[in-house]
Amino acid sequence: NRDFTTEVLNTGTHAFVRIYTVTVDNKECIYNSNEVSFRVNPEPVVTITGQNEICDGKETEFVASGGETYKWSSLEETASIFVRDNIERIVTVTDANGCSATASKTLTILDNPVV
Repeated sequence: NRDFTTEVLNTGTHAFVRIYTVTVDNKECIYNSNEVSFRVNPEPVVTITGQNEICDGKETEFVASGGETYKWSSLEETASIFVRDNIERIVTVTDANGCSATASKTLTILDNPVV
């Protein structure tokens, strides 16, 4: 018998039956519990698109995808944010199943050309 209390399960549907064995007066009694079924959902695949670099003083948009709700490290709760600095932005994305995953992106700020 395997102990599934610490098992890491793959994505998919799983069913388990607990088997109890009791021995009394050298007589063995075996009891099978009802089957328990559940599904392990995959983590969402999070992507952040947008420019990787911009000139100083400009701004660009980062757009996250892969879920239903979005929460950025800069506290916005929308799929897209506007960025004008080189602070790393981390987004946590939650899908319809309640599963979450994160991604990050940092903008590079280029010096303006001297005219």
